[in-house]
Amino acid sequence: MHPVTPGSYSVSLSLIAQGQAKPLSEEQRFEVKALRTGTLTGASYEEMDAYREELSLAQKDLRITTAKLAGALKRITAMKQAYYQMDQEVPQLLTRIAELEKTALGLQIDLSGYSSKSEIGENDGITPRERLSVASAGLSTSYGPTNMHRESLKLGRSELDPIKTGVKKLTEDMLPLLEQELSEAGAPWIEGQEWPE
Repeated sequence: MHPVTPGSYSVSLSLIAQGQAKPLSEEQRFEVKALRTGTLTGASYEEMDAYREELSLAQKDLRITTAKLAGALKRITAMKQAYYQMDQEVPQLLTRIAELEKTALGLQIDLSGYSSKSEIGENDGITPRERLSVASAGLSTSYGPTNMHRESLKLGRSELDPIKTGVKKLTEDMLPLLEQELSEAGAPWIEGQEWPE
């Protein structure tokens, strides 16, 4: 939770039960004022709000990329299981599944590092996830983001963008194509596919 910038805000209270929201109060407006003025000059409130927005978008991209990649790895596991249930062997399909898995795992390492290294606390290099974590610390003080926080955000975004592009290509192009080829070769329905015709 990051501190809010001074300004005008509103609050209301509702009860949510059985999928229904019942208002319990009228909307109330209030003003947030700075508790104190810092000794050092920090970022302006406008700069902090702009930084918060940019960071929020980067974190959203990170969450989506992480979720899509996890889903892709599940689909690849399902493809392997479907392959082993086929009546015939098609070695080139198994090779392609292995190549897709290698691609997906490479993207996961680029995104979050080696899980085996983090388990034992070994340094694994800086990942976009870690850079955005450092960038988020720029909103935890009343001074706002420093140049280091801004640079971490910039680097985190620039490192995340090619990973995001790779995950999109994997999930939108490569996986559906291979799923179709598996289906045509006689593999059973794979979880996540459309209804069979």
